[in-house]
Amino acid sequence: MEKENLNPKESLQIIQEMIQAEKLRFSENGFIYRFWGWLVSIAALAHFILLQLEMYDYHYYPWFLTIFGGIFTGFYYGRKKEKTSLPVSGKILSYTWITISFFIFGIAFFFPVRAGDLLLFIILSHIAVGTIVAGAIFKFKTLLIGGFICGAMAFVSLVVPREYGSLITIVAVVAADLIPGYQMKRMYNKENKI
Repeated sequence: MEKENLNPKESLQIIQEMIQAEKLRFSENGFIYRFWGWLVSIAALAHFILLQLEMYDYHYYPWFLTIFGGIFTGFYYGRKKEKTSLPVSGKILSYTWITISFFIFGIAFFFPVRAGDLLLFIILSHIAVGTIVAGAIFKFKTLLIGGFICGAMAFVSLVVPREYGSLITIVAVVAADLIPGYQMKRMYNKENKI
C-alpha cells in the first residue's frame, strides 16, 4: 500500500476536522438524549398502563407525544445550528437521526398494522443503529453499549408477548438515552466547570 503524502493545506484541514469533532463531542450536554429518554419512557409507561386497564381504544394515544417531541427537537437544533456550524461528523449524525426518525414515524404512524408483531423490532433496531453511530462519532462508550442493549431489546421484542413491548422499550431507552444523557451532562459540567 502506497503512503499518501498530504500537502500542508490538507493536513491542516484534517486537524481542523478532528478539533471540530472533539468540540462537538464536548459541546453535547446530553439534553436531547435525556429529553427523548424521558419522553419515550413516559409514553411507553402510559401505553402499558392503558393496556393493563383494558383501554384498548386509547392505548396508543401516548405515542402522539413523540410528534411534539420531533417538533421540539427540530426547533432545538435549528436554534443551535444558528450559533455554530457542524463539522462533517455532526452533519453525518444529524442526517442519520433525521433518516431514522423519518422511517420510524412512517412505519409507526402509517403502517403499524402492516408491521404487526415486527413494529417494535423495527423501531428499536433503527434507534440502536442511530445510537451506535452517535457513540462512534462521539467516541463515547456508554452510547455504544446503550445502542447494543437497545439492539438486543429489539430481538427480545420478538420473543416476549406483545403487551410487554412498552416495558422492553423503557429498558431500551434507559440504556440508549437516559444513562448516556446523564453521563454526558456530568462530563459537560466537568469540562465547562459548571
